[in-house]
Amino acid sequence: MTSAWLADELGADDLAVLDATVYLTMGTNGYESESGRWNFEQAHIPGARFGDLTGALCDVDSPDRGRCVRWSGCRRWDR
Repeated sequence: MTSAWLADELGADDLAVLDATVYLTMGTNGYESESGRWNFEQAHIPGARFGDLTGALCDVDSPDRGRCVRWSGCRRWDR
């Protein structure tokens, strides 16, 4: 995909643009993740949705915490 292709396709019924940005930093106990939602809310591709890999799409109570175990079945994308 190129930016030119995306510009031509924006608004198409069969296209969903998803921003799932996560920032990783090294903390005292290993890597820590932070949602990129703040940057998304400042500016994003028109029509894009935010997929929160550190919140709505992760099961934080799972023993696999840190893995987005709800990804495959989740249909909820924040606007």
